[in-house]
Amino acid sequence: MDKKEEHQVASKEKSQQVSEQEVIIPKENGEAEAAREQLIRLQADFDNYKKRMIKKEAEFLLRANERLLGNILPIVNDLARALEAKGIKDSDHNTLKGVKMIHDKLLQMLAKEEVEPIQAQEGDVIDNEEFVEAIS
Repeated sequence: MDKKEEHQVASKEKSQQVSEQEVIIPKENGEAEAAREQLIRLQADFDNYKKRMIKKEAEFLLRANERLLGNILPIVNDLARALEAKGIKDSDHNTLKGVKMIHDKLLQMLAKEEVEPIQAQEGDVIDNEEFVEAIS
């Protein structure tokens, strides 16, 4: 073989190697692209999961606070009725003072949680939707 033929054969081999690499490179790039897209989807799924968990936790805390307040409010009302009771003896003065202190502390705690008393008399109809939502 002369130099020209050797050069042509070497050229063909190089071009064959290059074409094989070109075939491999797109395949690798395709795999990399697929992996990148999968990673993007996984990141989005994880972000959505975190958002759902944050929302779920906030809802749980809200419901837990509602239950707690729902259980405390009747006690506050009972203490208020005890303070308004007629016929308390003078010997019960210290007991009455203690009940008032407990009632006041509960009202302060409720005020910190932005729970405010509704001034209503027995038989009053509450038609404000915000109050109804707060009670139910």
